[in-house]
Amino acid sequence: MLPNFRHAPHSTKSQTDALLKNLAQWEQWQQYIQLQERRKQIPEDTLLDYTFLDKGLHHLKTGFITLPKTILRGLAGANDFTFSEAMLVAKVPYYLGGLFLIASPIMGKNLKEGVRQGAAVLLYLMGNAGSHFLINSLYRLRFGIDLTMMYRSQTGQAEQVFASSDFPRFDLLKPRHYEYLARKMEIPPETADRNGAVRSQLRHAITTSRALKLVVGNSISAIGAGYIARSDKWLETQKAFPSIQGILKNPRMSLLQKASQSISVLSEGLRAPFMERLAIGESPQWKKCVVLGGLASLAVTSLYIWFRGVPDRHYVASNDEGPLVQYAATHPNSAFRQVLNNTATPNYWRTQP
Repeated sequence: MLPNFRHAPHSTKSQTDALLKNLAQWEQWQQYIQLQERRKQIPEDTLLDYTFLDKGLHHLKTGFITLPKTILRGLAGANDFTFSEAMLVAKVPYYLGGLFLIASPIMGKNLKEGVRQGAAVLLYLMGNAGSHFLINSLYRLRFGIDLTMMYRSQTGQAEQVFASSDFPRFDLLKPRHYEYLARKMEIPPETADRNGAVRSQLRHAITTSRALKLVVGNSISAIGAGYIARSDKWLETQKAFPSIQGILKNPRMSLLQKASQSISVLSEGLRAPFMERLAIGESPQWKKCVVLGGLASLAVTSLYIWFRGVPDRHYVASNDEGPLVQYAATHPNSAFRQVLNNTATPNYWRTQP
Protein backbone atom coordinates (compact mmCIF):
# COMPACT_ATOMS: atom_id res chain seq x y z
CA MET A 1 0.00 0.00 0.00
CA LEU A 2 1.38 3.33 -1.06
CA PRO A 3 1.70 6.12 1.53
CA ASN A 4 -0.84 8.92 1.39
CA PHE A 5 0.67 12.41 1.42
CA ARG A 6 -2.64 14.20 1.07
CA HIS A 7 -2.69 15.32 4.69
CA ALA A 8 1.10 15.82 5.11
CA PRO A 9 2.08 19.24 6.53
CA HIS A 10 3.27 21.78 3.94
CA SER A 11 5.86 24.53 4.58
CA THR A 12 4.37 27.97 4.78
CA LYS A 13 5.59 31.00 2.80
CA SER A 14 7.18 32.52 5.92
CA GLN A 15 9.17 29.33 6.53
CA THR A 16 10.40 29.34 2.91
CA ASP A 17 11.45 33.00 3.17
CA ALA A 18 13.29 32.30 6.42
CA LEU A 19 15.12 29.38 4.81
CA LEU A 20 16.14 31.50 1.80
CA LYS A 21 17.24 34.29 4.12
CA ASN A 22 19.42 31.88 6.10
CA LEU A 23 20.95 30.56 2.87
CA ALA A 24 21.71 34.14 1.70
CA GLN A 25 23.31 34.96 5.04
CA TRP A 26 25.39 31.78 4.82
CA GLU A 27 26.61 32.74 1.34
CA GLN A 28 27.49 36.24 2.54
CA TRP A 29 29.39 34.77 5.47
CA GLN A 30 31.35 32.49 3.15
CA GLN A 31 32.19 35.46 0.91
CA TYR A 32 33.34 37.42 3.95
CA ILE A 33 35.64 34.58 5.02
CA GLN A 34 37.12 34.34 1.53
CA LEU A 35 37.70 38.11 1.49
CA GLN A 36 39.50 37.97 4.81
CA GLU A 37 41.70 35.15 3.57
CA ARG A 38 42.63 37.16 0.48
CA ARG A 39 43.43 40.20 2.62
CA LYS A 40 45.82 38.15 4.73
CA GLN A 41 47.78 37.36 1.58
CA ILE A 42 48.17 41.07 0.66
CA PRO A 43 51.32 42.58 2.22
CA GLU A 44 50.82 45.58 4.47
CA ASP A 45 52.49 48.96 4.04
CA THR A 46 55.73 48.88 6.03
CA LEU A 47 58.27 51.55 6.90
CA LEU A 48 61.70 51.25 5.30
CA ASP A 49 64.79 51.80 7.41
CA TYR A 50 66.73 53.44 4.60
CA THR A 51 70.12 55.03 5.15
CA PHE A 52 71.40 58.00 3.17
CA LEU A 53 73.16 55.63 0.74
CA ASP A 54 70.01 53.52 0.36
CA LYS A 55 67.97 56.60 -0.53
CA GLY A 56 70.57 57.66 -3.10
CA LEU A 57 70.51 54.23 -4.72
CA HIS A 58 66.71 54.31 -4.66
CA HIS A 59 66.67 57.62 -6.58
CA LEU A 60 69.09 56.21 -9.17
CA LYS A 61 66.96 53.09 -9.55
CA THR A 62 63.83 55.21 -9.89
CA GLY A 63 65.34 57.37 -12.63
CA PHE A 64 66.96 54.64 -14.74
CA ILE A 65 64.88 51.50 -14.06
CA THR A 66 61.52 52.24 -12.43
CA LEU A 67 60.64 55.25 -14.60
CA PRO A 68 61.10 53.46 -17.98
CA LYS A 69 59.12 50.46 -16.71
CA THR A 70 56.35 52.75 -15.47
CA ILE A 71 56.15 54.52 -18.83
CA LEU A 72 55.81 51.19 -20.62
CA ARG A 73 53.08 50.09 -18.19
CA GLY A 74 51.21 53.31 -18.81
CA LEU A 75 51.47 52.97 -22.59
CA ALA A 76 50.24 49.38 -22.31
CA GLY A 77 47.14 50.58 -20.41
CA ALA A 78 47.74 48.74 -17.15
CA ASN A 79 44.56 48.49 -15.07
CA ASP A 80 46.46 48.76 -11.77
CA PHE A 81 48.25 52.00 -12.70
CA THR A 82 48.43 54.00 -9.44
CA PHE A 83 48.40 57.72 -8.72
CA SER A 84 52.02 57.66 -7.52
CA GLU A 85 53.05 56.11 -10.84
CA ALA A 86 51.21 58.88 -12.68
CA MET A 87 53.11 61.49 -10.64
CA LEU A 88 56.36 59.73 -11.50
CA VAL A 89 55.59 59.82 -15.23
CA ALA A 90 54.76 63.53 -14.89
CA LYS A 91 58.48 64.17 -14.28
CA VAL A 92 59.38 63.03 -17.79
CA PRO A 93 58.97 66.50 -19.42
CA TYR A 94 61.22 67.87 -16.67
CA TYR A 95 64.07 65.60 -17.80
CA LEU A 96 63.36 65.83 -21.52
CA GLY A 97 63.43 69.62 -21.34
CA GLY A 98 67.01 69.56 -20.10
CA LEU A 99 68.05 67.14 -22.84
CA PHE A 100 66.49 69.34 -25.53
CA LEU A 101 68.25 72.42 -24.16
CA ILE A 102 71.58 70.65 -24.52
CA ALA A 103 70.91 68.89 -27.83
CA SER A 104 69.37 71.80 -29.73
CA PRO A 105 72.49 74.02 -30.06
CA ILE A 106 74.74 70.99 -30.61
CA MET A 107 72.53 69.82 -33.50
CA GLY A 108 72.86 73.34 -34.90
CA LYS A 109 76.67 72.94 -34.70
CA ASN A 110 76.98 75.55 -31.97
CA LEU A 111 79.26 73.67 -29.59
CA LYS A 112 79.97 76.70 -27.42
CA GLU A 113 76.31 77.26 -26.61
CA GLY A 114 75.76 73.52 -26.20
CA VAL A 115 78.45 73.36 -23.50
CA ARG A 116 76.94 76.36 -21.77
CA GLN A 117 73.47 74.83 -21.84
CA GLY A 118 74.85 71.54 -20.50
CA ALA A 119 76.51 73.38 -17.64
CA ALA A 120 73.27 75.28 -17.00
CA VAL A 121 71.19 72.10 -16.79
CA LEU A 122 73.75 70.41 -14.55
CA LEU A 123 73.97 73.40 -12.20
CA TYR A 124 70.18 73.72 -12.10
CA LEU A 125 69.79 70.10 -10.99
CA MET A 126 72.65 70.44 -8.51
CA GLY A 127 71.15 73.63 -7.06
CA ASN A 128 67.76 71.98 -6.53
CA ALA A 129 69.22 68.80 -5.08
CA GLY A 130 71.59 70.71 -2.79
CA SER A 131 68.91 73.04 -1.44
CA HIS A 132 66.53 70.13 -0.82
CA PHE A 133 69.25 68.22 1.01
CA LEU A 134 70.07 71.26 3.16
CA ILE A 135 66.45 71.91 4.16
CA ASN A 136 65.74 68.24 4.90
CA SER A 137 68.92 67.99 6.99
CA LEU A 138 68.05 71.09 9.04
CA TYR A 139 64.56 69.80 9.83
CA ARG A 140 65.94 66.43 10.86
CA LEU A 141 68.75 67.89 12.96
CA ARG A 142 66.63 70.50 14.73
CA PHE A 143 63.24 68.80 15.13
CA GLY A 144 63.88 65.14 14.32
CA ILE A 145 61.59 65.26 11.26
CA ASP A 146 62.76 62.96 8.49
CA LEU A 147 60.95 64.45 5.51
CA THR A 148 62.43 61.75 3.26
CA MET A 149 61.09 58.82 5.33
CA MET A 150 59.90 56.05 3.00
CA TYR A 151 57.64 53.01 3.16
CA ARG A 152 56.98 49.96 1.00
CA SER A 153 53.42 50.02 -0.32
CA GLN A 154 51.21 47.02 -0.99
CA THR A 155 52.11 47.26 -4.68
CA GLY A 156 55.81 46.90 -3.82
CA GLN A 157 56.77 50.51 -4.54
CA ALA A 158 58.87 52.64 -2.21
CA GLU A 159 57.01 55.88 -1.50
CA GLN A 160 57.46 58.83 0.84
CA VAL A 161 55.57 58.92 4.14
CA PHE A 162 55.30 62.72 4.13
CA ALA A 163 54.75 63.19 0.40
CA SER A 164 51.76 65.46 1.04
CA SER A 165 50.42 67.51 3.93
CA ASP A 166 46.88 66.48 2.93
CA PHE A 167 47.49 62.72 2.96
CA PRO A 168 50.50 61.95 5.17
CA ARG A 169 50.86 58.34 6.33
CA PHE A 170 50.66 59.01 10.06
CA ASP A 171 49.24 55.50 10.51
CA LEU A 172 52.69 54.05 9.81
CA LEU A 173 54.38 55.94 12.65
CA LYS A 174 55.11 53.90 15.76
CA PRO A 175 54.85 55.14 19.38
CA ARG A 176 58.64 55.51 19.49
CA HIS A 177 58.43 57.92 16.53
CA TYR A 178 55.84 60.07 18.31
CA GLU A 179 57.88 60.06 21.52
CA TYR A 180 61.08 61.08 19.73
CA LEU A 181 59.39 63.82 17.68
CA ALA A 182 57.54 65.23 20.69
CA ARG A 183 60.79 65.43 22.64
CA LYS A 184 62.63 67.15 19.79
CA MET A 185 59.71 69.57 19.24
CA GLU A 186 59.66 70.30 22.99
CA ILE A 187 56.02 69.30 23.40
CA PRO A 188 55.34 68.83 27.15
CA PRO A 189 54.53 65.28 28.29
CA GLU A 190 51.39 66.46 30.10
CA THR A 191 49.81 67.74 26.86
CA ALA A 192 46.26 66.43 26.46
CA ASP A 193 46.78 65.01 22.96
CA ARG A 194 50.53 64.88 22.48
CA ASN A 195 50.35 62.75 19.34
CA GLY A 196 47.80 65.11 17.82
CA ALA A 197 50.14 68.03 18.45
CA VAL A 198 52.98 66.14 16.77
CA ARG A 199 50.82 65.41 13.71
CA SER A 200 49.78 69.03 13.33
CA GLN A 201 53.36 70.22 13.64
CA LEU A 202 54.37 67.68 11.01
CA ARG A 203 51.75 69.04 8.61
CA HIS A 204 53.13 72.52 9.17
CA ALA A 205 56.69 71.31 8.54
CA ILE A 206 55.69 69.54 5.30
CA THR A 207 53.96 72.63 3.90
CA THR A 208 56.67 75.07 5.01
CA SER A 209 59.54 72.92 3.75
CA ARG A 210 57.96 72.69 0.32
CA ALA A 211 57.64 76.46 0.07
CA LEU A 212 61.23 76.96 1.24
CA LYS A 213 62.52 74.40 -1.26
CA LEU A 214 60.79 76.25 -4.09
CA VAL A 215 62.19 79.63 -3.05
CA VAL A 216 65.74 78.57 -2.20
CA GLY A 217 66.01 75.91 -4.89
CA ASN A 218 64.96 78.28 -7.64
CA SER A 219 67.20 81.05 -6.34
CA ILE A 220 70.32 78.87 -6.19
CA SER A 221 69.49 77.16 -9.48
CA ALA A 222 68.99 80.54 -11.17
CA ILE A 223 72.45 81.64 -10.04
CA GLY A 224 73.94 78.43 -11.40
CA ALA A 225 71.99 78.17 -14.66
CA GLY A 226 71.71 81.85 -15.50
CA TYR A 227 74.94 83.26 -14.12
CA ILE A 228 77.75 80.74 -13.54
CA ALA A 229 76.88 78.73 -16.68
CA ARG A 230 77.38 81.81 -18.91
CA SER A 231 81.15 81.72 -18.43
CA ASP A 232 83.32 80.94 -21.46
CA LYS A 233 85.67 79.03 -19.18
CA TRP A 234 83.40 75.99 -19.51
CA LEU A 235 84.86 75.41 -22.98
CA GLU A 236 88.28 74.88 -21.40
CA THR A 237 87.02 71.96 -19.31
CA GLN A 238 87.25 69.69 -22.35
CA LYS A 239 91.05 69.98 -22.12
CA ALA A 240 90.91 67.83 -19.00
CA PHE A 241 89.48 64.79 -20.81
CA PRO A 242 92.69 63.80 -22.68
CA SER A 243 94.55 63.89 -19.36
CA ILE A 244 91.89 61.72 -17.75
CA GLN A 245 92.10 59.21 -20.63
CA GLY A 246 95.87 59.00 -20.14
CA ILE A 247 95.39 58.34 -16.42
CA LEU A 248 92.82 55.60 -17.04
CA LYS A 249 95.08 53.86 -19.58
CA ASN A 250 98.11 53.86 -17.27
CA PRO A 251 98.71 50.18 -16.30
CA ARG A 252 101.00 51.04 -13.42
CA MET A 253 98.30 52.77 -11.37
CA SER A 254 95.73 51.05 -9.19
CA LEU A 255 92.00 51.61 -9.58
CA LEU A 256 91.89 53.87 -6.52
CA GLN A 257 94.80 55.98 -7.80
CA LYS A 258 93.17 56.34 -11.22
CA ALA A 259 89.90 57.47 -9.63
CA SER A 260 91.53 59.98 -7.26
CA GLN A 261 93.75 61.54 -9.95
CA SER A 262 90.90 61.70 -12.48
CA ILE A 263 88.70 63.51 -9.95
CA SER A 264 91.57 65.89 -9.15
CA VAL A 265 92.11 66.77 -12.82
CA LEU A 266 88.38 67.21 -13.46
CA SER A 267 87.86 69.40 -10.38
CA GLU A 268 90.80 71.59 -11.45
CA GLY A 269 89.16 72.08 -14.85
CA LEU A 270 85.78 72.90 -13.28
CA ARG A 271 87.28 75.34 -10.81
CA ALA A 272 88.08 77.98 -13.45
CA PRO A 273 84.47 78.95 -14.43
CA PHE A 274 83.36 78.97 -10.80
CA MET A 275 86.25 81.16 -9.69
CA GLU A 276 85.67 83.56 -12.57
CA ARG A 277 82.01 84.06 -11.66
CA LEU A 278 82.30 83.91 -7.88
CA ALA A 279 85.32 86.25 -7.62
CA ILE A 280 83.24 89.30 -6.81
CA GLY A 281 85.93 91.42 -5.16
CA GLU A 282 86.45 93.65 -8.20
CA SER A 283 83.24 92.77 -10.03
CA PRO A 284 80.39 95.10 -10.96
CA GLN A 285 77.64 95.73 -8.45
CA TRP A 286 75.15 93.49 -10.24
CA LYS A 287 77.49 90.51 -9.89
CA LYS A 288 77.81 91.13 -6.18
CA CYS A 289 74.04 91.37 -5.83
CA VAL A 290 73.49 88.07 -7.67
CA VAL A 291 75.99 86.05 -5.65
CA LEU A 292 75.33 87.66 -2.29
CA GLY A 293 71.56 87.42 -2.85
CA GLY A 294 71.81 83.66 -3.30
CA LEU A 295 73.97 83.26 -0.22
CA ALA A 296 71.59 85.49 1.76
CA SER A 297 68.60 83.30 0.80
CA LEU A 298 70.46 80.25 2.09
CA ALA A 299 71.38 81.97 5.35
CA VAL A 300 67.87 83.35 5.98
CA THR A 301 66.25 79.99 5.23
CA SER A 302 68.62 78.15 7.55
CA LEU A 303 67.93 80.59 10.40
CA TYR A 304 64.18 80.45 9.79
CA ILE A 305 64.10 76.64 9.93
CA TRP A 306 66.28 76.52 13.03
CA PHE A 307 64.22 79.01 15.04
CA ARG A 308 60.75 78.93 13.40
CA GLY A 309 60.60 75.62 11.50
CA VAL A 310 58.08 74.42 14.08
CA PRO A 311 56.06 77.35 15.45
CA ASP A 312 55.79 78.04 19.17
CA ARG A 313 52.59 76.67 20.68
CA HIS A 314 50.76 76.96 23.97
CA TYR A 315 49.92 73.34 24.68
CA VAL A 316 46.89 72.63 26.85
CA ALA A 317 47.48 70.17 29.68
CA SER A 318 45.37 67.02 30.04
CA ASN A 319 43.57 68.43 33.10
CA ASP A 320 42.58 71.60 31.20
CA GLU A 321 38.97 71.29 30.03
CA GLY A 322 39.42 73.83 27.26
CA PRO A 323 37.71 77.18 26.60
CA LEU A 324 34.33 75.79 25.46
CA VAL A 325 33.81 73.68 28.57
CA GLN A 326 34.90 76.58 30.78
CA TYR A 327 32.48 78.87 28.94
CA ALA A 328 29.64 76.35 29.34
CA ALA A 329 30.15 76.19 33.10
CA THR A 330 29.41 79.91 33.48
CA HIS A 331 26.69 80.40 30.85
CA PRO A 332 23.35 81.56 32.32
CA ASN A 333 21.16 79.56 29.91
CA SER A 334 20.86 76.00 31.22
CA ALA A 335 19.77 74.54 27.85
CA PHE A 336 22.69 76.14 26.02
CA ARG A 337 24.98 75.04 28.84
CA GLN A 338 23.86 71.44 28.30
CA VAL A 339 24.50 71.64 24.54
CA LEU A 340 28.02 72.94 25.10
CA ASN A 341 28.78 70.26 27.64
CA ASN A 342 27.65 67.58 25.16
CA THR A 343 29.55 68.91 22.13
CA ALA A 344 32.62 70.69 23.50
CA THR A 345 35.92 68.84 23.37
CA PRO A 346 39.18 69.87 25.02
CA ASN A 347 41.27 72.29 22.99
CA TYR A 348 44.33 70.05 23.00
CA TRP A 349 46.69 72.70 21.72
CA ARG A 350 46.38 76.21 20.35
CA THR A 351 48.57 78.96 19.00
CA GLN A 352 50.31 81.15 21.51
CA PRO A 353 48.34 84.44 21.58
